[in-house]
Amino acid sequence: MISASGVVGNSGANTTSVAILDTFSDGSGGGIKTEQQLVLAGASIQTAFSLQYVIVGDGRAHTISLVYKTSAGNGLILNSSPSHTPNVLVEITQSNVN
Repeated sequence: MISASGVVGNSGANTTSVAILDTFSDGSGGGIKTEQQLVLAGASIQTAFSLQYVIVGDGRAHTISLVYKTSAGNGLILNSSPSHTPNVLVEITQSNVN
C-alpha cells in the first residue's frame, strides 16, 4: 500500500496534477499508477492532495516516486517547513504467494 499527501501550488491559474510513479528496476515497465488533477484558481493558491495505490506482489523491485506536472506556469509541491512537507508512506506486507 502506498499513500502520498501534501500541498500543491502553481504560479498562475492552471491545472496541476500529482501522481504516484512506479518504475521497475529492470527497466521493463511501470508508469503512473494513480493521478489527481487539481485546478488552481489563481496565483499563490494552494490545495491539498492525497493519493493511494496498492501494488500486488510480483517479485520485482519497484522504485516509487511522487511526481507532478502542470498545464502552464510553475507547479510545485510545497516543502516550506518541517511540518509542511510532502509525505509518502509505503507499507510492505508478506505476500501469500507460495
